[in-house]
Amino acid sequence: MKWFIILLIFPLSSFACDKALKVGEKLFKVCVEESNIFSKGCNNVPDCFTTPKHLKYYPNQSPLFSLCYQSDAKPHFAKLSGNKDKVEVCVTEKGSVVDLDSLMKSYQKSLE
Repeated sequence: MKWFIILLIFPLSSFACDKALKVGEKLFKVCVEESNIFSKGCNNVPDCFTTPKHLKYYPNQSPLFSLCYQSDAKPHFAKLSGNKDKVEVCVTEKGSVVDLDSLMKSYQKSLE
């Protein structure tokens, strides 16, 4: 009976890594879990992104964009397959992708 319960829970906790994310002319394969978007292996944000110890804010820039730039990546408005609205993501030179909200949550957690 115990194995049966585990088998029922496991599929509910998995996420799909089959969505296409278009950033400019580049396509990335990403995973989507609820409202979180990330490239495979980046569901734990610190595995792919190094956030700054102290975030510098600029008056003409979104704090989320500032965090992305200061994490040695670039923020983008991107088109996610199956979604009519654009999403805000952060992309590294290596092609790691994470949504900006998840990046900020990871940064805030690192301050605790």
